[in-house]
Amino acid sequence: MQTESSFSSKTLLIILALAVVVSLVGVYAGTTFLGWRQKQANAEKLDGLDKGEGSKLRAGEMIPEIALVALDGSLSSTLALTADRDALLFFVAINCEPCTEAVTSWFPLADQIPPNIANYAICQNDVEYAKVYAEKTEMLFPVFCDTAHVFDSRYDVNIYPTVIGVRQGGTIAFIKHGFDTSFDPITASTLLMAGFE
Repeated sequence: MQTESSFSSKTLLIILALAVVVSLVGVYAGTTFLGWRQKQANAEKLDGLDKGEGSKLRAGEMIPEIALVALDGSLSSTLALTADRDALLFFVAINCEPCTEAVTSWFPLADQIPPNIANYAICQNDVEYAKVYAEKTEMLFPVFCDTAHVFDSRYDVNIYPTVIGVRQGGTIAFIKHGFDTSFDPITASTLLMAGFE
């Protein structure tokens, strides 16, 4: 009888260990798949941009007035951010791996943006998630949230990261979708100051 109960205990432990291993492998596979799918979705969107299927925003047009929420809960808008000076609006999403890569490559050069150009992160997530993300990535400039997802749902700004250069008063100077290490704050500032599209 002892061997039978110890055999059952060993069998139960082996089954339990296998269940834990299978669960861990499933979690890892799911996370890896989601990251791969995000990159593939971004590649498909960028391919669409090459074919002229980008967002509904255009250089030369006014940026739409969209309500934004700062990390401290105060309210602002896209036009308020660009009323007094030129601005670089850096759109990110928290669950976007290319955004994190772009943020970490953009920040070391962010202090080279001329003082007459504002630099803002526009997060496509809720404020609480954005706070955690801003702390984790050590955001060096003000973060605002498009909590109603207007840029994404109404204007198809859904390739992250996206940098939109906006002239003082709200005219869009340029839109740059996707992650590209050669498109840094210095390049973006120069482009914005030159007024090229």
